[in-house]
Amino acid sequence: MKNLPLEFIYANVIKKEFSVFGHFYDVKLDTQRDPFRFRSVLEIVKETIPFSDSQELASARPDAVFIIMNPGGSNP
Repeated sequence: MKNLPLEFIYANVIKKEFSVFGHFYDVKLDTQRDPFRFRSVLEIVKETIPFSDSQELASARPDAVFIIMNPGGSNP
């Protein structure tokens, strides 16, 4: 199988075409001073798709689904 060259695309370029929405929550453990920040939902949406509210976004059929492990690197 031939390896195809991959081009790295920086976040500031991607964010011109896509919007990112997420739901975050904190978990405080007795052994930790500061809570851990977790993400339960991460939505990546092409800017050209008009969503008038979050309910419409939540009911839209996705083009792809990814399982992302917590804690992740995305921020609120």
